[in-house]
Amino acid sequence: MNRWLPGSIVAVVSTLLAADAGAHISLTFPAVRDIGLKAGPCGTLNSVRGSNVTTFKPGEKITVTWTETIDHPGHYRVSFDDDGNDSFVDPKAYDDFYTAPSVLLDNIADKTGSMQMYAQVITLPNKECTNCTLQVLQVMTDKPPFGDGNEFYYQCADIVISAGGAGSSSAASSSSGSGSTGAGSGGGGGAGGTGFGGGEDGGGCSCRTGEEGGGSFSALALLGLAWLLKVRRAQSSSGG
Repeated sequence: MNRWLPGSIVAVVSTLLAADAGAHISLTFPAVRDIGLKAGPCGTLNSVRGSNVTTFKPGEKITVTWTETIDHPGHYRVSFDDDGNDSFVDPKAYDDFYTAPSVLLDNIADKTGSMQMYAQVITLPNKECTNCTLQVLQVMTDKPPFGDGNEFYYQCADIVISAGGAGSSSAASSSSGSGSTGAGSGGGGGAGGTGFGGGEDGGGCSCRTGEEGGGSFSALALLGLAWLLKVRRAQSSSGG
């Protein structure tokens, strides 16, 4: 019998349950500044630029990737600030699209279900900057009333745009195959979410406090445990 299995079961379950306390969305490329979500404009209160910086070329098309671990209806917005992060503006309504110069792409359609991966192509401004920031904003439609601050999740990436930059082709290749959200490039096209108001099926997470619901990861942990126990029984019966 393989003696590593009990320890492996504990490791898998611990890892999955630890993720339960993590972000509901997670920016994966460019490199995220930090894992905070709820305080604008970058997820953590008084968030400042860090050392995890990604360099691109002026006017480059890049693929921004993120993961939604807990499902919320709504849409996404990608914005850009060429000097810090003070130009980012929150929408004033669920359907308030393209209402600030900082917005690069808006009304990016939400996918239904948890553990969804997004890969959205955007075009960076054709200018150089050394203190620029990219913001991914999730606008959720299941948290009325609008305006109390609970309808947004924020993530930021610290970037540099330089003519001598290496570009993003190698770094972005890891996200290939996850597909595009298929967002429109026009002003206020059809909303990407599943409708305003309403809650999640089964009364999922309210996400209004630090105790955010995590049924999806708990289920994954149980599935991982069941799979490893099945392997263990199979190896025991075969004399492994």
